[in-house]
Amino acid sequence: MIRLFEDFNKQKEIQFICEHYGIENYTINENLTVDINGDFIFNHIVTKLPIKLNKVSGNIYINNCGLTTLEGLPEYINDIELTGNRLTNLIGFPKHCNGNIDLSNNQLTSLEGIPKGINGNLTLYKNKLTNTDYFPDVVEGYIDIIANPITHFTKQCDCWSIFSIFSNYKRFYKDEIMFELSDQDLCILLRYCEDYNIFDKEGNVNRNRLERLFKDNKFWYIHFYPYICGKYPTMIKSDLNVNWNLSIKDFLELLEKELYNGSFFIDVETTGLLGSTYEQLTQISSIYTTYKNGKFEKVDTFNQKIKLTQETRQRFLNEETSKQLKWVLQFNHYGDGDLKYINEIKSLESFDKWILETNENGNFIIQNASFDMDMLNGRYYKEFTNNIIDTKMIIQLYYIPLLQKLSETDNKYKDILDKIGTSERDNGLISSSLSKIGPSMGLDMTNYHDGLKDCELTISMLENMIDFLKMNINKDIKKYQDERISTYII
Repeated sequence: MIRLFEDFNKQKEIQFICEHYGIENYTINENLTVDINGDFIFNHIVTKLPIKLNKVSGNIYINNCGLTTLEGLPEYINDIELTGNRLTNLIGFPKHCNGNIDLSNNQLTSLEGIPKGINGNLTLYKNKLTNTDYFPDVVEGYIDIIANPITHFTKQCDCWSIFSIFSNYKRFYKDEIMFELSDQDLCILLRYCEDYNIFDKEGNVNRNRLERLFKDNKFWYIHFYPYICGKYPTMIKSDLNVNWNLSIKDFLELLEKELYNGSFFIDVETTGLLGSTYEQLTQISSIYTTYKNGKFEKVDTFNQKIKLTQETRQRFLNEETSKQLKWVLQFNHYGDGDLKYINEIKSLESFDKWILETNENGNFIIQNASFDMDMLNGRYYKEFTNNIIDTKMIIQLYYIPLLQKLSETDNKYKDILDKIGTSERDNGLISSSLSKIGPSMGLDMTNYHDGLKDCELTISMLENMIDFLKMNINKDIKKYQDERISTYII
């Protein structure tokens, strides 16, 4: 009699809980578990479910509730959504799933407890997974593990499945580049692809942004780069594409052949270094030149400063981003001079029109071209496809190796290298930054980081490098070229 009374009280307590939390269509079983006829929808702030579910004929929705444990879920489920909770593992997860599982926006560091087979989709978007331990053996639908800090794959996953969803667009991201992804490639792409806005709604890959992502994270793979943008990370889109370590003589011959076509020295200033998906252009500058006898003749100039977008101005509302943005704008001389500030797209259109009218087939000569080209193409509605000559790569593969070769027998060149110094951005090797190379050549760096000034500096720097290489045209620099090239592979 006492036992019956206790059971009756417990059933009343569970009934009270169900009514308190607005749980509908429920049946309380003799073992005090609860069956739900239809969907189970729970949207109250708790760390664990206040009842033990036995059967749910429909789907389960427990989103943004603060759950830290899965205690109380049934063994068999259809679709289940557990998004926006505080789960760190999946211990206690139902053993059998006949539908989709959405665990996005949790704090998962482990998949321990997940079923071995899932007859639907698995969404793990924005968690804290660093590996694929406990990954299901079979997932019938797509897999989304984007925006996780994965460092290695301890259990292989099908690449197509992983990339079959991005954000809310259920598309297959089939691009030939995906066939080239190693585990390490895939890890870095999964972690940062959303920050760089790599995929569009149709699943197309933006290769300029993809190039920027891998370069920012030091993934300059020799085998991988051609699939990103159709060329190797060399100076010129020509015969140099297949040879990074040409002799000085062969390099100069190919370089000057390109320069005789006319060249635009280009520099852009921006609101930061995070690429075109986050930053905007603040200045576009260019000097068009012709080339003869090792010297560049200035023919025409383009120089425009750009208004801050509404999105950029919003960053002033946050103390941390405001401080950083103000520093960058001051560093880039934003607000200096008497130039008129215009709309970003209108400036890009004006620049595009100027290029077409001046020499539509002219080379683009840029220091650290991948960054500037990402900003130009990423912020515009069309892509510039001109030949690109990257002076940074000339520095890395010809100028610095020659200095190193000469320093073997002449301390004068060793002193120049010491003055330039090393840089983490150059993987600990001699710096290829204009800020270091310019002073070592005796160039006047006043107003450095103003776009037009940087174009002028790049012209002077390239002239000096060409002269220097011609003076030492027969030197063998392959040893030092190979040393640099080896750092392009991580």
